[in-house]
Amino acid sequence: MGLPMRTPKDFKALSESIMREVHIQVSDSTLKRIWGYIPTSSIPRKSTLDILACFLGYDDFETFCQVHTGDGDIYIPDIEHVSPPSDSPQPASQPIREEGMSSHPSSSSGKHQWPWLVGALAAVSVCLGGLIFHAFNKEGQSPYIIRKGQTFASEQDYLELFGIHAEDYLWGQRLPQHPNISVWGPKYHHPSWHNDGDSAQLLPTINEWWDPSDGSADSAFIATRNSDRYLTYLRMNELRITFMRGLTSDGDSLTFLGVYRLDLDHSDPHHLTWQRVAEDIDLNRLDYLEELRN
Repeated sequence: MGLPMRTPKDFKALSESIMREVHIQVSDSTLKRIWGYIPTSSIPRKSTLDILACFLGYDDFETFCQVHTGDGDIYIPDIEHVSPPSDSPQPASQPIREEGMSSHPSSSSGKHQWPWLVGALAAVSVCLGGLIFHAFNKEGQSPYIIRKGQTFASEQDYLELFGIHAEDYLWGQRLPQHPNISVWGPKYHHPSWHNDGDSAQLLPTINEWWDPSDGSADSAFIATRNSDRYLTYLRMNELRITFMRGLTSDGDSLTFLGVYRLDLDHSDPHHLTWQRVAEDIDLNRLDYLEELRN
């Protein structure tokens, strides 16, 4: 299954993916109407359907319909809005009327009726909803990728992308099916954990050590805790998918930095150094992350 289209960010990401793939803009507002995210009685333009079909690897929407229905005689008006008949009001939750709309004057068969077009649009939606985050583009990459520097307003915004639904414990969550890969959300220059590095380069390495600045722990306890953590992470051989708070001007957004693993050459019982080993995350190829572990 692909990821669902549930938030404005999903539609924006889809719009950007279409632009990268076919070099034609389809606005996120248009996509929201097609999915019914914005209630409307609009019928998408044929040109828009052609673009979506091309994005899925077909020559045009007619070719898509031929492949999926075996019917090559299809009438689709090149208009943006078709109002439903006044005696059959359109429910707000359904963007396209399913019955009562006239066929093209030249059509003589039920196969040309608007209900068929609704079915075709539904098929496009199913294909896009299931494939936009599952199929690979011509370069062999999934269209939905989290890239270094991308920002998120909250931990929930990115945790859900990985199928993690957490309410209280929002950082250090393990990926489903990947117990040695965690989603990490540290704070830059944390007063206890530090998490320091070169912010101008989006931290190619992150230096981490525990030493509360409020003096709540003595030196012996600090040394013991850091040593224990060093030995633990050596044993775990963990990867960290890292989103860091405090790098943006607002100070609250979380910036995706990439995937990190422990730098064995520069880590010791006193501090840990995490090294970036990937700048992007393909949400539909998470298995490949296991190859990045030491």
